[in-house]
Amino acid sequence: MKIDCSHRKSISINHSDTYLLRSSLREILGNFVLQRGSSIKSDRLIFDFCYG
Repeated sequence: MKIDCSHRKSISINHSDTYLLRSSLREILGNFVLQRGSSIKSDRLIFDFCYG
């Protein structure tokens, strides 16, 4: 089994970005921001949240 380091790094970066995005949204909008889900791929990040 061979690990694709480039692919793994891309996913790791997007995973970290979910934490940064959630933190930024809470800083701007307040604690009423709730993460409802996310999809983390090597080439994209989907972040679902609700507010209110």
